[in-house]
Amino acid sequence: MPSRLLPDDTPPLSTGERILAGAAAVVAQHGLRDSTVRHVLAAASISRRTFYLHFPSIEGVMCDLYIQQTDILLDAVTAAVAGVREPRQRLQAAVDAWVTFQLSAGPLLIHLQAEAVRPGSMLSPVRERSLDQLVVLLSVGLSTPALRLRGLLMGVEGLLIQLERSGREPELAAEVRAVAVAMVAQGA
Repeated sequence: MPSRLLPDDTPPLSTGERILAGAAAVVAQHGLRDSTVRHVLAAASISRRTFYLHFPSIEGVMCDLYIQQTDILLDAVTAAVAGVREPRQRLQAAVDAWVTFQLSAGPLLIHLQAEAVRPGSMLSPVRERSLDQLVVLLSVGLSTPALRLRGLLMGVEGLLIQLERSGREPELAAEVRAVAVAMVAQGA
């Protein structure tokens, strides 16, 4: 008797979503600078023509991928601070959610962030937007100047980039989390 597969309730990915998923796998494996259209084509199982029908360039895919990842990060931070009224606890919850997200996301977001901090990068405007949104989210109930909050968030970002570059050692991850939370708590 032949086996019957149960229908999958998950709708199939659109071509654009397949390209982004392929790009995510490629960047996580090769890093941003060594990722090519050819890599994405293979990972997404699409033709070059299909790729260019959806994206003007590899840079366009990377920008959309970074937008997707920063939106997920912002959602995670928003969920972590929901209902937390005390401002310093909000900051600590936000930083903890950010570090947890970064560690669970693997190298993908770090590779994108490392590019986004570079002056003149095509990803810089997306980074600026996400930092602005985080500052607004975290400034609730605080008299801390927005520029100070932004600086603290940039420090957390730098610590996370350093963590990835150092090989994501578990003891270093715990130290980064502790330093980031302490830095934000003392700076706010």
